[in-house]
This record gives sequence, C-alpha cells and structure tokens, in this order.
Amino acid sequence: MFVKVHPPNKMKGGSNKGSSSKIINYLEKENNGKDEKESELFFNHSSDKISAEEAQMMIDKNNKNIGKDESKFFMLSINPSDSEQRHLIEKVTGKTVNNINELTFDERNLVFLEVKKYANEVMGEYARNFGRENVTSEKDLVYVAKIETKRSYVHYSDEVKHNKNVRRSQQELRETLKGASPEEAKKTKEIIANLDNKLLRNSEGKVITTGMVKEGFNLHVHVVVSRNNVLQNTKLSPLSKSRGGEQMLNGKKVMQGFNHEQWKQRSADRFNSMYNYKPNVNDRYVPKSKRQDRSLIMDTIKGKLDITRNIKGKIKGLATEMATSNMMSTERMAITETVQTAKNIAMIVTNPKSAVISIAKQLASKILTNAKYKT
Repeated sequence: MFVKVHPPNKMKGGSNKGSSSKIINYLEKENNGKDEKESELFFNHSSDKISAEEAQMMIDKNNKNIGKDESKFFMLSINPSDSEQRHLIEKVTGKTVNNINELTFDERNLVFLEVKKYANEVMGEYARNFGRENVTSEKDLVYVAKIETKRSYVHYSDEVKHNKNVRRSQQELRETLKGASPEEAKKTKEIIANLDNKLLRNSEGKVITTGMVKEGFNLHVHVVVSRNNVLQNTKLSPLSKSRGGEQMLNGKKVMQGFNHEQWKQRSADRFNSMYNYKPNVNDRYVPKSKRQDRSLIMDTIKGKLDITRNIKGKIKGLATEMATSNMMSTERMAITETVQTAKNIAMIVTNPKSAVISIAKQLASKILTNAKYKT
C-alpha cells in the first residue's frame, strides 16, 4: 500500500491557493459519458453521495483565516498494489478476476464500499499524524474523496522512459551508418531491428507511450482535504518539514509538522489488519531509512543514465541505456553524489567516430541481453 501527498505544483488543476473547482472538475473525468447510476460520486466519512458541486463548496467554504496566497487544500492519493486489490476483491466477492470490469455492478459496489471504508481510515491516520489535541480522527477534517479505476502512462513512467531510451539508441545507431562499411552497416541494421523486440508493449502488442491507458488493476483513491480542520481554528499542512517539534500557539504547546513515513507505514498496517492481508516483498512498505542499500545501486544506475543523453556528441557516461532495462522498480530514488563519480569515469572516454560507433553497439547489445519485463 502506498499513500502520498502530491506536491501542489504538480497537482492536476493547478494551484491550491484558490478555489478547488479545477481539481474537482479534473476528478470528474471518469464520469464523462456515464449515466447517473454508473457515475461515481465523491465521499467522506459521513456520506458517499457527494456531488462535484457539493464537494467544491465544502472545500472552498472552509478557508477561514487562511491568507490569499496560502495553500487552501491539499491532494492525497491512496494506491493499493495489484496483489492488494486482488486480495480485497476476492475477500469481498469470493471471486478471482484479472480486471475489475469482470465484476458485476453489485459486486463492484461492494468492493467500492470497502475501499471507501479503508480510505476514511487512512484519513483518520492522517489527522492523528499532526499530533494535535483537537484533531484526532477523520471527523475533525474537511475532505472529499473519489475512487478511480483507470490510470494512464505518463512521461515519467518507467515503461515510457524505457521505450524512449530504446528508440533513442536506435536513432543513435542509425547515425553511425553514415560512412560505415557495408559489413558494419549490415550488422548495425540487424541490431536496430532487434531492438524492436525490447520495446515494452501492452497485451494488444501496442508499444507503450505517454497517455496510453494501463491494463490490469488500477483502482486508487484521490482525496482533496482542506487545510483547516472542521472547526476552522487549526491549520494543518502535510508539507511542513518540521517533525516532532513543538511551538507555542495561543498560549499552548502544539506539535509541529507531519511525519510522512509514519503516515505511510500506519496506513499500510491498517489495510493489513482490516483485511488480514499478508504483504509480499513488493507490497511491504519500506521506510526511507531502510532503503539505503537498494537506493545506492539505483542511484548509481540513474546517475549514469541522466548524464548521457547524446551518444553522438561528447560521451558523458558508460552505462546509460543498458541500465534502463533494470529500472522497472516502483521506487523513485533521488540522484545522489554517485552522479559525480559517473562523470569522472566518463571523462576518460574519448570521442572519435570509431569510439562512438563501438560504444553505441555495446549499449545496444547490453539492452538486447537484459532482463525480460512484464507488459
């Protein structure tokens, strides 16, 4: 289970310093073309039949004492893994399916009821994570949530990045054909053709690109939560960097900050206990403090990837495209000082035409022999 606070500058619908109308309208996208019975409404701890107009009003009217240029609301998301979704569906319906569309209308609603119940529990954990005496449950918050069942590939999806890197390698190899001998040209063309087999595709055989709808289980929940608590006497920001400290407010000591790791861990634990779920290695939430060993490897790979963008020009890295195929993890690790190490290594590489051709073929060869992926 993965829960997340979305950075305001990356939220769909733009700024969170004004009305919530744009983000609410964006979350209505899956209702387009559906009749009233099939449309999925907003919900919270007290109602599961909140219209878009009511949702916007609830958030926009809860802004007492919040300045014009201050954040008025935040967007969160609750993202169960594939196996967690399968487990929940089987527990609720007794059926094993490969897509939520295989459920009947009534079965789907039963599953959604459980998802809503769990989402409200996550918001309870969110409230308690601020450590305020007057904010102890989801009932102390003003929020609206929406279930979605579809996801699309975005430009930073691992699958999209992988395919872009394969295409880039093919293009770079095509550039080496100029002036190459007939024998070299023949071998290079074979490598270019074989790289097509490394492009990731969906079940219909279509190459995965930005905007393509993902297959399988993609059920998730978006939450829009007001910065103010329900009484509008306490501001709550999950973006506060201070954690565990205290400050004086109205003559009383109050906790500062929001511990994201604690919220994520408690939300995952809540799902496990509610539905008797035994998480596998991929589902188990791992705090950042315990990811060091794995992140070091990933940082090294990504560092080398990011410093190489044009094999025809100055060669800035030795292991770019070949590393890409090993980046299908859900982890998103920050680029560290390893980048500088990769740059230092890259400086020893010369760039005459023969070296460019040789290195391009080595990279392509590595891609062709890398691990296979699920599409």
